[in-house]
Amino acid sequence: MTIASNLATIHDRIAAAARRAGRDPQCVRLVAVTKTKPAAVVDEAAAAGQLLFGETTCRN
Repeated sequence: MTIASNLATIHDRIAAAARRAGRDPQCVRLVAVTKTKPAAVVDEAAAAGQLLFGETTCRN
């Protein structure tokens, strides 16, 4: 699967879950975590329409 097809699948699942919860799917945002991903993967996700990115660290 490509990043574009994975994103489409995830957005479909988010929309279905939002509808089941009685929420507007347009009000739910997907934040892609890029901490350990190479720039090429982030570029591919951006080209597929993912424009909200973030980084995270695990704190135990």
